[in-house]
This record gives sequence, structure tokens and C-alpha cells, in this order.
Amino acid sequence: MVVKTKPVKKVSARKSKPVSKKQYAMIVTAKISYGPFKDKSLAAAAYNKVQQVPRAQVSKLAKTARGYAFSASMLYGLKNAAQKASAIKTIKTHAPTARISFRKA
Repeated sequence: MVVKTKPVKKVSARKSKPVSKKQYAMIVTAKISYGPFKDKSLAAAAYNKVQQVPRAQVSKLAKTARGYAFSASMLYGLKNAAQKASAIKTIKTHAPTARISFRKA
């Protein structure tokens, strides 16, 4: 005699979190190039200073025809106007001549 049993459902211990469609309302990107520096030690000092900036991505120190140079970019995801003001203040403090672009997320 064959007994049919109901299939057993797998129960996951981990609960899934609801996924929001938009994590950020706006994204701010700042890009700047530093240099040329005539001396490599001056370029390295500036490079190390820029690396300390929050959320900064810095390219490698490169030798150019005029000396040494590098570039940096900063990316900030923003949810409200207060965060936008804070991000702009940070960018202007560390890179006053940076090219800043805004886009909707």
C-alpha cells in the first residue's frame, strides 16, 4: 500500500527586507585633476592629503611632460537637501575648483 504525503515547505530563518525602489533622490559627482607638480615628493604629499577625503577615489600618480599629476573623483548619494548641503560643503572644502555635477537617481 502506497501512502501519499504532502510536500513539506522549506522555512527560511532569515526574513527578507522590503526593497525600496530608489535608495537616493540625487547623486552628486565631483571631479578634479591635480598638478602638474615639479617634484615627486610634493605630488605624493598632495596625493596623500586627497586620499584622506571621505569617499574620494584617487587615480595613480602619473609622470607627465610637465611633472607629476593625478586626478580624483567623489561620489555622494543624497536623500534630502540637508545631505546635499553637507556634500557640497565637503567638496568645496577639499576641492574648491572641482567640477560638480548633479543627477537624479
